[in-house]
Amino acid sequence: MNRYVADAQHLQLKQTWAHPAEAPGNDLIRFKHVELVPQLLPDAPVDIRTPLTVKFQFWNFTNDILISTNLVLFSYSGECIFDIPSAATQCNKGIVSGECTIPGNFLNDGSYYISLYVVRDTTTPLFDYEGCLSFDLEDYRGK
Repeated sequence: MNRYVADAQHLQLKQTWAHPAEAPGNDLIRFKHVELVPQLLPDAPVDIRTPLTVKFQFWNFTNDILISTNLVLFSYSGECIFDIPSAATQCNKGIVSGECTIPGNFLNDGSYYISLYVVRDTTTPLFDYEGCLSFDLEDYRGK
């Protein structure tokens, strides 16, 4: 039963919303797109050697605002692996995009999830999108 529940929670690699009213967020921002993109050669398996790029977009509903985004990676046991803030950027109303690449051979095999936290003026939370992406990595055994 635990394995079934764990499998149901894994592999949330992409989420997209066409309209802000449907998207997670609030009156300040709403997410448009979040995606985990493995940097693979064709037909290559995703394993601990695979670089992974997190891409995101959100609608910003405020003019002239200083925004940064924290990408936080957790193990499924809840341990924080890392917390990477972006540089603060002055933004106007519209779509804000970002991405971050996790290098290959950086993580161990296991199950992980990603949360994105959007912050104004480096300290004021705008929206916490917890557990927006999740994935498994397998070990690699050379032959």
